[in-house]
Amino acid sequence: MNVRVITVVKLLVILVTVNLTACMPDPANALIEIEAHQAIVYYQRDGADYDGWGLHLWDDIGSVTDEVASATSWSEPLLATGIHPLYGAYYIIDLRTDDWADFKFIVHQGDSKDLGGADHVFSRAVLSQDVFTFQGVGELFPEPLLEAPVLLSGASAHFIDIANPGGASLVYKTRSTANSIALWHSPTAALKFDAESKSVSGGTPISMTPTTMSPAQKAAYPHLASFDGYGLDATAEDAKNLVKDQLWTVESNAAHEVVRLTRVQTAPLLDRLYYEAAQDAKLGAFNNAGHTQFSLWAPTAQEVSVKVYDSQFALVRTVPLTEDSATGIWSVSAPLDLTGHYYRYKLTLFHYASGAIECLEVTDPYSLSLALNSTFSQVVDLGAEALLPAGWQAFEPSNLVNSEDMVNPEDMAIYEAHIRDLSIADTTKVDAAADGKYLAFTDASRESMRHLQALRAAGMTAVQILPAFDIATIDEDASARVDIDDSLADYCAISSAAQAKALELGLTCDSTLISAALASLNPTTGAAQDFYAYLRPQDSFNWGYDPFHYTVPEGSYSSDPSSMARILEFRAMVQALHDMDFRVVMDVVYNHTNASGLAAKSVLDKVVPGYYHRRDVDSGVVTRDSCCDDTATEHKMMAKLMTDSLVVWADQYHIDAFRFDLMGLQTKVSMEQALVAVQAVNPAIYFYGEGWDYGAAGQNKRGTNASQSNIAGTGIGTFTDRLRDGIRGGGPFDELGDSAGEDSLRRNQGLANSAIPNELNWLDSFDPDAGTANDNQLTPDLELAAAVLSNADIVRIGLAGNLKRFVLTNRHDDLVNGTQIDYKGQPAAYADDPQEIINYVSKHDNQTLWDIIAYKAANTVSSADRARMQSLAVATGTYAQGVPFYHLGVDLLRSKSMERDSYDSGDWFNRVDFANLADSNWHVGLPREDKDAANWPFIQQVTANPDADPSVADVDWMRQSFQEMLSIRADSPLFRLTSAAEVINRVAFHNTGSSQTAGLIAMSIDDGVHAGNDLDAQYDALMVVFNYTDMSHQVVVPDAADFELHAIQQASADSSVQSANFALIAGEPTFHVPALTAAVFVLPQNGAQGDGLPAGDVPPFGTTTLYAVGAFSNWAHRYDGYYIGEDRYEFPINLPSAGTFDFRFADKNWASSTNADSFSNGPGSAFTLTASGDSDNNFLLTVAPSQAGDYRIQLDLRNPVPVITISAANFDLGADMYLMGTLLTPNWSPLNAGLLAYRGAGDYRVRLDASPGDYSFKVADAGWSNGTNFGAGSTNGVTLGKAMELDGIGDIAISIPVAGVYNFSLDTGRSVSVPSLTVAAYPEMFVRGDMNGWSTADRLSYDGMGRYSATLTLDVGRYGFKFSNEDWSNAFGFGSSQDPGSIVLTDNGGNLLLDVTVAGDYHFRLDAIGEVIGVTLVP
Repeated sequence: MNVRVITVVKLLVILVTVNLTACMPDPANALIEIEAHQAIVYYQRDGADYDGWGLHLWDDIGSVTDEVASATSWSEPLLATGIHPLYGAYYIIDLRTDDWADFKFIVHQGDSKDLGGADHVFSRAVLSQDVFTFQGVGELFPEPLLEAPVLLSGASAHFIDIANPGGASLVYKTRSTANSIALWHSPTAALKFDAESKSVSGGTPISMTPTTMSPAQKAAYPHLASFDGYGLDATAEDAKNLVKDQLWTVESNAAHEVVRLTRVQTAPLLDRLYYEAAQDAKLGAFNNAGHTQFSLWAPTAQEVSVKVYDSQFALVRTVPLTEDSATGIWSVSAPLDLTGHYYRYKLTLFHYASGAIECLEVTDPYSLSLALNSTFSQVVDLGAEALLPAGWQAFEPSNLVNSEDMVNPEDMAIYEAHIRDLSIADTTKVDAAADGKYLAFTDASRESMRHLQALRAAGMTAVQILPAFDIATIDEDASARVDIDDSLADYCAISSAAQAKALELGLTCDSTLISAALASLNPTTGAAQDFYAYLRPQDSFNWGYDPFHYTVPEGSYSSDPSSMARILEFRAMVQALHDMDFRVVMDVVYNHTNASGLAAKSVLDKVVPGYYHRRDVDSGVVTRDSCCDDTATEHKMMAKLMTDSLVVWADQYHIDAFRFDLMGLQTKVSMEQALVAVQAVNPAIYFYGEGWDYGAAGQNKRGTNASQSNIAGTGIGTFTDRLRDGIRGGGPFDELGDSAGEDSLRRNQGLANSAIPNELNWLDSFDPDAGTANDNQLTPDLELAAAVLSNADIVRIGLAGNLKRFVLTNRHDDLVNGTQIDYKGQPAAYADDPQEIINYVSKHDNQTLWDIIAYKAANTVSSADRARMQSLAVATGTYAQGVPFYHLGVDLLRSKSMERDSYDSGDWFNRVDFANLADSNWHVGLPREDKDAANWPFIQQVTANPDADPSVADVDWMRQSFQEMLSIRADSPLFRLTSAAEVINRVAFHNTGSSQTAGLIAMSIDDGVHAGNDLDAQYDALMVVFNYTDMSHQVVVPDAADFELHAIQQASADSSVQSANFALIAGEPTFHVPALTAAVFVLPQNGAQGDGLPAGDVPPFGTTTLYAVGAFSNWAHRYDGYYIGEDRYEFPINLPSAGTFDFRFADKNWASSTNADSFSNGPGSAFTLTASGDSDNNFLLTVAPSQAGDYRIQLDLRNPVPVITISAANFDLGADMYLMGTLLTPNWSPLNAGLLAYRGAGDYRVRLDASPGDYSFKVADAGWSNGTNFGAGSTNGVTLGKAMELDGIGDIAISIPVAGVYNFSLDTGRSVSVPSLTVAAYPEMFVRGDMNGWSTADRLSYDGMGRYSATLTLDVGRYGFKFSNEDWSNAFGFGSSQDPGSIVLTDNGGNLLLDVTVAGDYHFRLDAIGEVIGVTLVP
């Protein structure tokens, strides 16, 4: 055993003077003994709170990789082995050998990282076997230390504002509030720290005074909300000079000794100083009246010039730029047209990465054209004729939008394609040089293009192109690339190591094609991927998620990347797809760049260092939650860059929709702003993306992020992992050989592949949770059975558009809405509209659908049945409400040899062949060792099974099956419902609850008279039955009649689906569906709209809202009712006083009405109603003085004679209720301005004057008491004009779009424990009366502070009038409060009467908040 015992003696010698002979070191303080194959990390946290903090371990560096014995997953870090009395938590890491060299680690708790958030390298040569670390310090120390030494560390100070009396200028985590804090700056980067004297020199200090962050600042910067605030006495001009300097924040004690110093992050301040002035500026290089304008936002630069080069890259001239101090933009107008010239900017600035003044040459972040390999930007006129394909300018987006099957986002069916994958294997072609390039799309003879045309004819409507902007990871110089259609001699020329590898594999460096060489290797081994290790960096393949320049087409896909051909040919590709009648979707990656800092391919971070990228809050290290260097759209000029780029793609390249990579790392507001901007170009443009909620920007840590839960209500789509995982089983991060023998990648079977349990899910299979704290007392077979039922509920809500408000009966017989269905501890549903859901079961990342079936299906399942499983999985997403999305080749049983992540695995593993009778690329070699080595033994077992290999017949069957399901979806708009209300009203599920037939989902979609509008003149209803089991099943639907199998399936090439049928069996309407089949049945509509198949409990008046309208509401439609089921409505009302009141039930237009012609009083009713007997025959009730108050009326229509019951109710919450939050000042306080007035019948209201912005608030009594403290729960924020249930206590988010008065209405009429809140802009108001024929000709203008006014010119006369909105629902007549300065307005039959004795201009005023009116003569 290699044991080392190191005591703290050495440290004590350094820190204090002691008599070492007087005492012996305490053995309890000795370092932990470890062995030669181990390493140890000590980690000290303030407060010794180590719960959940662990190490993420891996090894991808050095000559030997994978040295960690057990690499960790992010969700299961290595937790502390123990706690050392002196050095904190310690973690012992096992390595594979005694002579290990290095590995990597991150200290984290969930998504919170420490030690600067960096990927740390534990180098044995540098650190030996133990390392000492400290919270918030990015350095690793090889020697034992009791506390972190004083040194310049990280960038944990944040300059957020200029002098702000109500808030802080700079925030920083102070070591001690007794210490003084100073901001040191140096324009020459001369700051120095002397460790011996503990002092700073080389610059100028600015003293700061303690203060606090304002609530607005805390809301804007939630990741900084816990920091200490400091005020800085500086003007905006001072701050603009400071951001150009080297900045340190220095904390000193009473002895003026530095105890901590750190660098300063300035991004928030840059937004504060410049964004308002710069937000609309045009940036980049562009022609302006014969001059070439260069504009670069670089507010931290000290000098900027542009270097202009000719076509041979010879320097022509260097032109200085001038800074506009208001915008931070450096610009110059060169007095000549430089179109076609190349250029780069030269900047002199301080860079945080080096801590020095740097002189950098960099390309333009706003580049529109580039030189080969992006070495220079190029001035270009995108409107030049030479760059426009013939007919380009004639394109109109409306030509696509008005296509019959492409009106709404829900009409989209998206096929995800990679430009190279799509055409590289074509054998029929006009030009082989176009293989894998833009121009391949223009060749209609290619197999790939014929395939796309067939898909369009079947019903596919959009093609998504994987990233095609300028990427950093493909060499655009074709002579420097080696691909599989090159020779082994070319491969061997890559390097001596490549040559050695070829020889090692028994290959010769000759003219043999690399593809032939790969085909000769044994696919049961890792030889192919081993060979590919040297090819990957040199070939033409990459998914493209490595942005270099955002707004230039990638050059390697063009015929000549050294010219502007990339622009013309990209447009030709788009035009070819449009000519096929496809919408074109561009996959965009604004969440990260390939590089930052001073790296060769860093652009943004050289122009404004530290701004465009998201940086760790303490260390200042650029975060890498994406894969690469994260950008920060919470910084407004980064959001502007994204928006400006998107507008170019929409306007100049005719892109119809955008898919956003890792959209959850971006802010919601940046996405909304960008959508508005691009829809100004093309109103039909659609946004969707990955709304995964994680990382430094996750959970709203950098502002409200564009995550699945937050994006609801915006109309922006997100990929749903719910339906995906319910169908596939488990999740994308499941593994083989994971903790406790779980083998989750195989064990977690989903609906589509669990018809036959695999060997891990048998009764007598090993149960990994048996006897553990997680033991559920179920054997593996029963665990799978429970999972099938759970997955079915998740899939059902997915089929219903994953809508939060959709209600179904779950497997426990509970009636639940979508948010009450569990998905891995989260609400399954999160959408407000079906267009917000992208349904998919596979896409480019993770295993293909065929490969995931291979991981999960039982070994005995035949290849034909595996193909049926694939078809059934794809059909689930196809027939679901929302937008279906398909991975390239999913219709051809595409395989990537079971590889998890093929982003850089080249043409060999990513190949797709569209030719008839082509194979699926199954089993071409074991996948990459660095990603799938743990899976190799299992993969070898699977590939040895002939049933896992799809036959040519299987592939052809899937091709036909896929096109049939596309055609069925396209055949009926019922599969493409466009609102939550339509889905809720029409979609229903049968075979639910605890007695359901497991593995069978039956979904009906109604188009009968009860559903509302006749959406499909062909059908009165649809029924889709998904049979995920291995046997045929029947499902009885009591109200079904006259259904028949869809005509397309009647004529299907699949004889199995042809056997599906509907019939009366023993008098019961029964649907029969064979095994592993999705059958679609239709109820033909013969003439007028029929009864259909109503979706559950249909309200007698459908979606129409009924009101209790009468004398108690002044005949206004105030008391709206709600449907409680079984043909019953309830109405909260208020009887204001004693008296006799007549009333009736009616809709807003009086079209649907119930009066007293026939009715009975319910038992126990508080009042006995009679018929008024007048011409309307209203109901009549008499109220005694003691009976005034709140009541609930129930209208029961179950029988021909309605029953009416009136019951006393208590809707009053018993306390004064306030709106408290950031909408009012002081924030979060009970103020009279926020007091909600109770108007009876559960109606609380307050009106506020609000300015545009994002706010948060809650509704509560002054003491925040339980029972009267209402906030966000299943819904996070307000959608204006829509009711929101306050079923939680979280802060409610609201975005105010324009200044004005807003009504906040709290409704306790349905529930006092879960009231609803509606916020709406105050309606447009008018003066309506005799002066204008009671029209809306005279609109009141908003003057601010809740006041509206209009000036009317009136002749002498008497004018009856009211202040009212358009539909008279908000009217002020006689009885309204009049302000003291008003002309006295008298009664005119309930209207106001103005007696004009002097002709002139009259000023009409309305105080909407105080509800005070007035009229005065204008002098």
